[in-house]
Amino acid sequence: MKIKLLLVGLMISAYSATVVAEDAYMKFSLIQMDVEDSGTSANPKGLAFNIGNRVSETFIIEGIFAIGSSDDQVGSFSGPVFVPGVGTVNASLTEKVKLKNILGVYAVGISKISPNADIFGKIGLVNIKLDDKLDVSFTGAANGTFSGTINGKETGLSYGFGLNFGVSPSSAISFEYIVYPDVKFTDNLLTGTSFSANVSSLQLGFRHTF
Repeated sequence: MKIKLLLVGLMISAYSATVVAEDAYMKFSLIQMDVEDSGTSANPKGLAFNIGNRVSETFIIEGIFAIGSSDDQVGSFSGPVFVPGVGTVNASLTEKVKLKNILGVYAVGISKISPNADIFGKIGLVNIKLDDKLDVSFTGAANGTFSGTINGKETGLSYGFGLNFGVSPSSAISFEYIVYPDVKFTDNLLTGTSFSANVSSLQLGFRHTF
């Protein structure tokens, strides 16, 4: 909770700075996540909103808030399963992952490579939450359906790099690759075990400078 309050405070500070800064900007981005665990992967989509303030020619403070827009299927299973005390059932399981939200603050180093383009690298602290949804149905010795969500979250270091390409004196298209802290899930629905997923994203955004 203290870390979340710190992140919110830093974002408010970054926003307050943009109100008076000449080089403040806002950016809206489409996100494609890459969530990997034990050889399986999913690519849920999301939307991100960034506010930033250039404090020098090569240094920016940037805040981010992102939410999920669509889930993606991790995998599925269909076939006979023996359940002790019940017998054999024909089970079908589908697993989907969705981004819940991201909240964070980055320090960004930036360098111009042409009159219309610059490259940047960033490092910061983020809180990320993912939902892992399970849908199960079974027939045979027993019949029924079950669904539930396993929540994953983590606060930690995030880093990445990207490119801004100017399309006007105050607007640019932004491409970036971001790595997030591994997200820990605790399965309280089926197995009672914990597991972690590696998380990264590709982002395509539109940035407007004030």
